[in-house]
Amino acid sequence: MQYWSLYFFAKFALYFNHAIKFNWFLNLLLAIFVTFSFRHPRWRIAQQSIAVIAAVALLYYESSLPPPARLLAELARMSSYSFDYLLELLARFINLWYVLIFAAMVALYALLANRLRFSSFVFVGILCIPVLAHFGLPNPNIEVVAGSAEKGSERDPTVMLQNFYTAEKSRQLSLPSIAHAKHPFDIVILQPGELSWDDLAFVDAPYPKFLNRFDAVMLNFNSVTSHSTPAAKRLMRGSCGQTSDSVLAEAAAPGCALFPGLKQAGYDTAAVMNHNGRYNDFGTTLSAYAGTRALEGKWGAVTMHGFDGTPVYDDFSVLSKWWSKHHAHPGTKPVALYYNSITLHDGTTIDHARPVNSVQSYKPRLDKLLQDFEHFIEQVEHSGRPTVVILIPAHGVAMRGDTLQAAGVREIPSPRLTLVPVAIKLVGLQRDKEAGPPLEVKHPISYFGLFSLLADLMADNPYQQTGKSWAERLALLPETSFVSENENIVIMRRNDGYVMRSAEDLWIKYDSN
Repeated sequence: MQYWSLYFFAKFALYFNHAIKFNWFLNLLLAIFVTFSFRHPRWRIAQQSIAVIAAVALLYYESSLPPPARLLAELARMSSYSFDYLLELLARFINLWYVLIFAAMVALYALLANRLRFSSFVFVGILCIPVLAHFGLPNPNIEVVAGSAEKGSERDPTVMLQNFYTAEKSRQLSLPSIAHAKHPFDIVILQPGELSWDDLAFVDAPYPKFLNRFDAVMLNFNSVTSHSTPAAKRLMRGSCGQTSDSVLAEAAAPGCALFPGLKQAGYDTAAVMNHNGRYNDFGTTLSAYAGTRALEGKWGAVTMHGFDGTPVYDDFSVLSKWWSKHHAHPGTKPVALYYNSITLHDGTTIDHARPVNSVQSYKPRLDKLLQDFEHFIEQVEHSGRPTVVILIPAHGVAMRGDTLQAAGVREIPSPRLTLVPVAIKLVGLQRDKEAGPPLEVKHPISYFGLFSLLADLMADNPYQQTGKSWAERLALLPETSFVSENENIVIMRRNDGYVMRSAEDLWIKYDSN
């Protein structure tokens, strides 16, 4: 076995540090295979080649890295990444502590290789893994649920998930017409990427002052996904209940397309981005789901650049100029605007600033984004147009990882990634100065609940100073149980905590801390 012992010892260290899973049976087969000794050089070369390929594939399978299909798709796009961003990504996956441990293992192996038979320790270690796993070691958080006692019962996660989608399938909003409304309001939806409650806590801004500008803040809003394109899709399908990823890819059911529904209700609709939208065909997808062509905000000033070196336009500059141009003539129809920003996206760099990595630049970019949004809201206030402004981030940035997912990786849609700060402001409708901070919605909610509120505002216009109070409206918002997913990975909240359906279709307990 010789130096192959180092491979297995390194995996033992990673496993007991909760960095990887460990399939003892496949590792045992690999260990047996590499112990065979062939005299002919060609057979030895063939053996080692097969072993290396198998070892790399096995380690990847046991890691928390994205599925191979997604990785291959990402590799095809990585050709557009800047060199600095590629180095940053590489550095994230190099743990200096692990490097030092492995260096010590190599030194120890070199000293003792002629005195000890390391292969014996390897086999003992592999065979001990299933015994330790039986007693919940080394990681008690990796606990399989839906055992024989729960199978088929109401607590069976598979049954719970099916019941959830069945209930959500019956949900559909009816957006009332504003054709004859006396005080129709504009709608502005601001969707920045990579902003979650956990990200805010990580940079010591758990509740930014900017949120105090709003009338209501949703503390338990689930964006469902940890990727930008699916998040935009789900927002654009927010007129109906939550669907699985597979259904989301299909054509919208009648009445489920939000922006076409708003257009039918009497709104002009528009979609604007502070980037070119080419990565992952985001702009094309957004145009299809919004029913209107997504515009690149080329009229805005360039203050940043993305991970691929393409321009990232200043948020206030893009929004301000678009707003002024659209409302240049009196009597224009109310507009429903969707705005997407990648200012906070991983790899975005601030022009003319000291080069730092994405983690170090996140707080300055966050401050700039919130400042730009605040200036835009002030502009809307000064315009005198009644406007409902909705802040709804797409997902978090994964500032820190957990036992199953490293920091910066977003394949598992954990609560740290999908619980995002959503806020609503009715511009032009003055709140009582003594009302205090924004009203808070604490119950679990998602897109359907948020747009149920929007439909309620359209039907019972608050700018007419009639109808339900703001608190009454918020109290009536329909709840949505926490279910998030990225393709075949699902996170669901039960009474006893979170559970996850893995890529192997196995339900396990998920520690969100």
